[in-house]
Amino acid sequence: MKYGLYPLHNRHPERTVFMAALFSVLCLIGLPAEPNGADARTYWAFRQLEQREPPVVPGGEWVRTGIDRFVLAKARAEGVSPNGQVDRQRLIRRAYFDLIGLAPTREEVEAFIVDESPDAYDKLLTRLLASPHYGERWGRHWL
Repeated sequence: MKYGLYPLHNRHPERTVFMAALFSVLCLIGLPAEPNGADARTYWAFRQLEQREPPVVPGGEWVRTGIDRFVLAKARAEGVSPNGQVDRQRLIRRAYFDLIGLAPTREEVEAFIVDESPDAYDKLLTRLLASPHYGERWGRHWL
């Protein structure tokens, strides 16, 4: 190849056209002098985690966890209120469409409606998150 560059090169990625183009652009915009400069030390992703107490939110019948209190406090600050409770048929349909992008079968809906165990919704979500359809649906957003 001319100049020793390849469109793709498994053993020497530094010899690819893409890497040469990327390096050229980075040189044009200017690389930082230090790879671990001041910006890296103050960037939010590298800061130490803080332990924060969830805010106290009045009218918290919607709240089930500490995270819900953070969400409700922010929603109230934005002038938004949570939706009301939905029936189990709508709940399973929302979970299916949100997580895997497919409608539940009639049998799955009926099984969820008759399952009165307190962790029925948790079991449903665990099953949907373990489904290959979850990765198929969200892979296009992640990649």
